[in-house]
Amino acid sequence: MHILQAIYHSGSSGLAVTHGNSMLRFSFCLTEKKGIDIIKRFKRDGVYMMGKPEVSIILLTYNPQKEKLFCTLKSIVKQTGCSYEIIVSDDGSETTYEDDVKDYLKRESQADFQYLKSENNVGTIKNYLKALNRARGKYSYGISPGDLFHDEHVIRDLFLFCEEKNADICFGDADYYSIHDHSITLYDGLVRSPVHPSLFENRNIKKQKTAFLFGNNILGATYFRKTDIAEKYIGEASGFLTYIEDMSSTLFALGDGVTLTHYPREEIGRAHV
Repeated sequence: MHILQAIYHSGSSGLAVTHGNSMLRFSFCLTEKKGIDIIKRFKRDGVYMMGKPEVSIILLTYNPQKEKLFCTLKSIVKQTGCSYEIIVSDDGSETTYEDDVKDYLKRESQADFQYLKSENNVGTIKNYLKALNRARGKYSYGISPGDLFHDEHVIRDLFLFCEEKNADICFGDADYYSIHDHSITLYDGLVRSPVHPSLFENRNIKKQKTAFLFGNNILGATYFRKTDIAEKYIGEASGFLTYIEDMSSTLFALGDGVTLTHYPREEIGRAHV
């Protein structure tokens, strides 16, 4: 385990992590704006949106901590290099921060977003499926409050990787961190998920089924999937499950012969308690 010193840079309100002579800057600097070239807009449910994006980034919320929610949003809007929409899908939270979220995304010139909410808590699977039903991107990435993209090119690199590999489902690696008193601790030595990602580097469906069923579970926060694939297999689970959409949908996909592809680099920082 490495204890890293975090500092807030004056004037930017961005959290940076120093490690020796290097610095890893988490991608949620407040002062840097992401410009958007809006070629074509249309209006749906009172929100102006761009033409069809390449990726739908789906932020799934339920009674989120406000700090974690906005850290994740700041990490999302820093993504560059491909077109994407943001879908915030709330699962019946007592406090949603809906107005704050909409105001923040508008201030960040993020025109292409949707805010969906359920009156009652319906569980992760139905909440995710609700967002997927509205998603317009070829690919989808689900993320939760507290998760942070590793850098500003994660979505672009995942998109290019899946296009090159013609991958229906891919997954990457994660760093784990915790924040206390404006300092961040990054953890090394935690059990990887899956333990042996190399077992998924070729598309041998029998080998992948065996690997997944015998302890090589995949961290749900790292999945990057074609939207129709995610919608199909999460939908299959929605009739009899409320949670665990990552494992159940993967089992259904593998059962139909849909293989997984490992993306060999870090995608996100995941909060660790």
